[in-house]
Amino acid sequence: MAITLLFNFLSNYPSSHVPYPWQRVLDIPSNLLYYYHLETGLVIYDFRPFVNFGEGVFMENDIGFNFTDQEVCQQLNNDYENFLNAPSLLLFCCACSGKTYYGVVEQPIVRCPLCKCITMMSP
Repeated sequence: MAITLLFNFLSNYPSSHVPYPWQRVLDIPSNLLYYYHLETGLVIYDFRPFVNFGEGVFMENDIGFNFTDQEVCQQLNNDYENFLNAPSLLLFCCACSGKTYYGVVEQPIVRCPLCKCITMMSP
């Protein structure tokens, strides 16, 4: 339920502050943006290329390009019907390191951000 609240908010009100109990955190030294749930401690990383902080402030976030494959994503975008029906935000989950990580992206994930193995193949 908490993840649904965050996703609906990010989709519909991208330039506003995130709702309680979520908190947007920017870790400057590692250049990581994530959302922290104050009650459960759940962390969801944000790997979208441009994140709107509101009031005209955007963050260019290039960390997600390390685990996306632009050729595969272009092939997916070329399929017009799938492109129109695709959600604007996607949640990915990886657990290959023994700990589960969640992330927000705007395109399909092709490579695991931790072990770099291929997680999705184009049809």
